[in-house]
Amino acid sequence: MRLFVAINLPEAVRRTIHERTAGLRETDMPARWVDPDRIHLTLKFLGEVLDERRDAAVEALREAGADHVVGYPARGLGAFGVRG
Repeated sequence: MRLFVAINLPEAVRRTIHERTAGLRETDMPARWVDPDRIHLTLKFLGEVLDERRDAAVEALREAGADHVVGYPARGLGAFGVRG
């Protein structure tokens, strides 16, 4: 199973990102656009994790981030060198 660490964004933030990338979605840029409900901020891609280790990995990540609040000002949108 492929696992990654991500932050689920508030609905208003996902909607804003979706609205502000409308022009990019209309180009022929080779990107895979996702539904606004699936927009998230990936922090780390963990790769393939054996099924029997998944629960332990998820629990360890939950414990590590349980008491942390992330605040970071966004300064634009981008995708691999493309700024918008």
